[in-house]
Amino acid sequence: MLPWLLIACSDDPAAEGETAPELAPIEVPAMTVAEPARGAFTGEGDNVAVSGKVTLGSAPLTSMAVNGQKLDISARGGSFDGKVPVAPGVNILGFRVDASDTGRAVDGRAVMAGEVWDPADPLADTVKIQLGPEGLDDDKADIDDLAAIAEAVMADPTLLRSFVGYEMPTDYYTITLTDADMGRASVDIESGNGELYIDVTVSDLWVAFDIAGVDWYDWLSTTGEAGADTATLSIVLELSADGGEVRATPTSTSVRLSGFWVTVDWFPDSMEDDLADWTQATLEETVADTVTESIETLVADYLSAFAADFSFSGFDMHVALSSLRCAEDGLRLTLDAWVDFRTKIDLPRGAGSLRTDGDGPGFPLTTTEPFAAAADDDLLHQLLFAFWASGSTSGIEFDGLTLQVLAGDIPPPLGPVSAASVEVNLPVTLGKPTYDDMDIDLSIGEMRLKITREDGEKIDASVNLRTGATVAIDDDGEVGITLDERPAYMTLEVGMEASPRGLDPGDMAALVRLSVPPLLGTVASFMPDIPVPDIPLDSFADSLSGQSLGIADPAVRVDDGWLVIEGALEER
Repeated sequence: MLPWLLIACSDDPAAEGETAPELAPIEVPAMTVAEPARGAFTGEGDNVAVSGKVTLGSAPLTSMAVNGQKLDISARGGSFDGKVPVAPGVNILGFRVDASDTGRAVDGRAVMAGEVWDPADPLADTVKIQLGPEGLDDDKADIDDLAAIAEAVMADPTLLRSFVGYEMPTDYYTITLTDADMGRASVDIESGNGELYIDVTVSDLWVAFDIAGVDWYDWLSTTGEAGADTATLSIVLELSADGGEVRATPTSTSVRLSGFWVTVDWFPDSMEDDLADWTQATLEETVADTVTESIETLVADYLSAFAADFSFSGFDMHVALSSLRCAEDGLRLTLDAWVDFRTKIDLPRGAGSLRTDGDGPGFPLTTTEPFAAAADDDLLHQLLFAFWASGSTSGIEFDGLTLQVLAGDIPPPLGPVSAASVEVNLPVTLGKPTYDDMDIDLSIGEMRLKITREDGEKIDASVNLRTGATVAIDDDGEVGITLDERPAYMTLEVGMEASPRGLDPGDMAALVRLSVPPLLGTVASFMPDIPVPDIPLDSFADSLSGQSLGIADPAVRVDDGWLVIEGALEER
């Protein structure tokens, strides 16, 4: 309340019995800014043109500046023009003209500068994912890595059913598997040298089979059983991205049976010598083909799940795999991504999401966690643009009581407030933090605060703000942003589009400036919630129905403008 009172009240010497001197009234100069237009997209370039006109007040003008950069202006007023430097993103422009009698005029506005992407443009290589060694195999039973999921797949009855009907033809007869069973399966997975190395060990393997003779031996018909104490497979997969899809291609498969045995109901003595070899070969080939195909499919489907489209906050996020590499620090995935949305506002000429330079953090994204993902700030800006262009930051209305709750008591001349509304006429942009205790700087341009007082007077202010922000994942698993509410650490410029009659627009702008920090909680609502999606496990095995894989205790950081999330994986 103190800042409100200091400006809303004035010193009164007569209150102490003194005689106040008569002062000539000060007529403040009036400034009209012609360019740049509010909320303009100015395109590429290091400077933006500024121009306008100043009408003289009660005293000669002494200075004119934009963002502290002096411009030539006649003491008698008149036109001004010049160029001021801008950087990619929302740029806040503070205009000020001073007169010799302390009169002044101010204006604050914002423009979007820099190269932009067209709305919903696909963004190449804008997401990076690393599935570390423990994300592949942490040697624990929990369903929190690829190896544990593979073990669940090996235990699924679907795998055993795929054994049934497998045929091994020989010159004399055909061996056909009719039933199968196995004990526990263990899976070990490592990555390196451009390939994925998978070892599968199956205990207590058992199959039943029929033998049917062919040609001269068509009279032969018998049944039998075979098995092994253990079956050990070594599979090497070459992984690649092809047309946005994962390709898992076996380059090597070997199988070894330990403790093999076979029995038959009966068999011709003259053919017994070859029976054990053919049966073992049948079992080895069946295990190799079936397990390799199952593992190959699992790996491709599992990695594809990291590149699956998803929806949130009314937007569709499209993702397509662009590259995949096996390294000693795990699997490295690079993806294209873009946000699909429906535009619900009239976009300014040249509007688009901010396009920035830089490749972001390189691999490895993490050396300590099983999982890490990084999103380019271009993708974040496309999401913020979609949030803005879809109308989510327009027409936010609240009554006087709600505004009082948000900003405290609002004395005259801003209040008492009957109704208020807020809309943002530029997409929010992100940048490098000014202060070390912040993760990013966040710029909001052309936030129009419109107030209707209880006496019907209208106030229309353009608020333009840059402040620091920290990034964290909340209890709902969504990326959230907390704004720095310290006034001394903000860049804040206000331009008055409408003020009550008889009041100095510069004084009104100063009052609006005081109202902004308490309103930052409301400003945070202009940022979309960004979920960290889980990976459903239902499709891999019946035993995993209703389960998913998510990130446990995620840590968030900003690295070269990219948002990086890393953490352990956990079953949910």
